[in-house]
Amino acid sequence: MPQEKTRKNLEGGLIRQAWMDESFREALLKDSTRVYSEHLAELEPGASLPEGLKVRVVEETDKRLYLVLPAAAPDAPEEPLGDRSTREDFEAAIVWQAYQQESVHLELLRDPKSLYEKQLDTIKEGASLPDDLEIEAVEESDEVLYLRIPQPPPDVTELTAEELELVAGGKEEAITTAVAVGVAAQSYVVVGAVAVAAVTSHLV
Repeated sequence: MPQEKTRKNLEGGLIRQAWMDESFREALLKDSTRVYSEHLAELEPGASLPEGLKVRVVEETDKRLYLVLPAAAPDAPEEPLGDRSTREDFEAAIVWQAYQQESVHLELLRDPKSLYEKQLDTIKEGASLPDDLEIEAVEESDEVLYLRIPQPPPDVTELTAEELELVAGGKEEAITTAVAVGVAAQSYVVVGAVAVAAVTSHLV
């Protein structure tokens, strides 16, 4: 698989282009491995995906989120979660726990929403996710790599290239809470380690 930094840069670019270009999005969904490989080679000449590795794209909606478990165990979180933590931080903490305890790993694959809510409760007591929000955990291996495409920000065409890079790259706090995980109006999201209702780009 690509190195972590290369992968983040590559996937951030693919997400931004998929948000802005419908024909590119369709090509990415139709032939994920080829498109991913071509852009990897453009980003780092000579680089390629390991033989046999396939890329699968999962698109989020206002009712479904995906959590991707990497093939290798991640590093331990550097800081404890707080009310300003990003979604990336929030999920990294869950994944790290899953690699420390097999029982958590199995629960994450079986019922990721339950783990989300348990972790939310440790930061904001009583916080919960809406009943109609689904969360699916997908697990990478030596044979499959997942590219998660969040919903685009409501004002995606108005964001600068730098802002798009921050959002697509997981630095959600840089824009607004609603834009943070790329959700449409009237959807529920996890941001700052708290479940909130988003109406356009404002909170209620």
